Amino acid sequence: MSQPTSSSAPARAGRGARSRLIFGFAWWAILAALWLLLVESLAPAELIVGGLAAAIAASVAEAVREQGYMRFSPSLVWLRHGPRIAWQILADCWILAVALVRHVGGRPARGLIIRVPIRYGDDSGRAAARRALLNFGISITPNSYVIDLDGEAATAVIHQLVPGQLDPLLADDAPTSDPDPRPVEGER
Repeated sequence: MSQPTSSSAPARAGRGARSRLIFGFAWWAILAALWLLLVESLAPAELIVGGLAAAIAASVAEAVREQGYMRFSPSLVWLRHGPRIAWQILADCWILAVALVRHVGGRPARGLIIRVPIRYGDDSGRAAARRALLNFGISITPNSYVIDLDGEAATAVIHQLVPGQLDPLLADDAPTSDPDPRPVEGER
């Protein structure tokens, strides 16, 4: 009778190396693409520098992830919000253009800071990714940005340049079907 061997240790090591490779390559691809968008050049020198900068940044991101300092576990399903965020960017540009015309006409808009209930979640990688992407999805729109995500109160503090309708991501993330934004005391 042979001794039982632990085949799970090599499998885990292989899976870990594969996971690190996939994670590192994904970071490299995203960062290299971002570099190309920013420099708007396909010159060989730019490609080399961008590839090296992306490789260094991806290596640092992987080292941080390996140490457990960063827990980030997004879901591909969340990509469905991309078109809504793009639409909200366009809608906010229109809102701000109208506000600018009104301001030039002598009717200045006053910003508003509000506190909105959100599903804050726990300390898991999935909840942290959801909060980070919620923050990004709201803050990338021109009219609103996140000032604070308060875990104890399960709220987001949002500044709107032109007070108006809540960002659709906030409405979807509210713990109830009827989010109740409240102006923050002492702020305008």
